[in-house]
Amino acid sequence: MSKLNPQSFIQESGLSGDDKKVWDEALAVIDDDESQNLLDIFNEDADQLQWFTDNLKNKKEAILSGNKEEFNKILDEEREMLNKLSQ
Repeated sequence: MSKLNPQSFIQESGLSGDDKKVWDEALAVIDDDESQNLLDIFNEDADQLQWFTDNLKNKKEAILSGNKEEFNKILDEEREMLNKLSQ
């Protein structure tokens, strides 16, 4: 995939329609710098797109179920992954 804006990248990805909707919702609230950082990660390693997609869905599920412990666990895993990717 060529270098695109985050919205176009997601729409052109091989994600399912439901996963694309999850990203549409997320990109609507993520600031431009954060979405650009994610896009940079995906351009470097396209496999990360599925990991972050699953992570987004898990965070949403934890929020909707009110499971703060699970949400915090997911955030910790995400921080670890972002630290790993930034090295």
